[in-house]
Parts: sequence; structure tokens; C-alpha cells
Amino acid sequence: MNAPAPGFWACLAREWTELRRPAEQFALLGLPLGALMLIGAIFSRGVVQDLPIAVVDEDQSAASRQFIRAIDATAGLRVAARPGSLDAAWSDLRRGDVYAVALVPRHFARDLKRGRPVDAPAWYNAQFLPVANVVARELQTATAGFNATLRTRARLPSAKPAGSPRCA
Repeated sequence: MNAPAPGFWACLAREWTELRRPAEQFALLGLPLGALMLIGAIFSRGVVQDLPIAVVDEDQSAASRQFIRAIDATAGLRVAARPGSLDAAWSDLRRGDVYAVALVPRHFARDLKRGRPVDAPAWYNAQFLPVANVVARELQTATAGFNATLRTRARLPSAKPAGSPRCA
């Protein structure tokens, strides 16, 4: 590739000098470049991750802890608080410490074992619409993954005791 002719550099230097003279002309170049850099900085992270949420576990069972781990395992959510009551969780939400509150109700494990549908309600701050959409999507993803795990376990045959192998 050939280098630009010396006349090109002289022309570029002259135009740059002319562009910088009045401040208004320099703003014509500086403002769009500044706006481009600002937009790039805003979107540089790309995907929203680890939004803090509070989870109130009223059941305190192994199944409820597994459900909470499923929520925490999503890319978009992080269980940042485990308050003991909904009132404490609402305080966290109003303060802005968390973006959502999820509730694991009493008898969560018992109802799952009996095959009953279980409602695990969640509330989120809809003032920040993009964040609210991510929270809703990630909670649905966690619930779907947890349900898939339960269905898979229900289909697996029960294990035989290790001490009694059976040969055919």
C-alpha cells in the first residue's frame, strides 16, 4: 500500500487548523465524538448481570434451598439478601438495595411431594423497566430449570441399595 502523498498531510493539517479556530466549528466535531464515546461507555458491559434480589424462605426445607440456588445460578440474578420476613424484604426493596423480592411459601416441599402446584410469588420494582424485564425473565428461567429438575428426578427409577447387587 502506498503512503499518502506529502500534499495530503499538508491539506489535513490545514483543514485541522481551520476546524479548530472558531469554537463553534470545533464543537461540530467534538460533540458527536463525545456522544459516541458516552454511548459506547453506557453499553460497554453488554448484558445485565447479577442484579441483587431478596428471597424470603418461609419453608426452610431442602427443596426451598434448592429453588433459591436455582435463582442464584441464573446469570442475571444474585440472591443478595435472605431476610426473615416479607416486611424486611420490602424495606430492602424500598431502599433500593434489591430490585426484586421472591417468596418461597410455607409447605413448599410438602406440596411439591404431593404433586400440587406451588405458587412462589415475586415482586419487582417496575420503575426501571429494563431491569424489571431482566428480573422477570431470569425468575421464569430459574423456575423452569427447577421444574425440569423435579420432573427428571420423578422419572428416574429409585436406586437399589448398594449392598444387594442383582445379576441377571
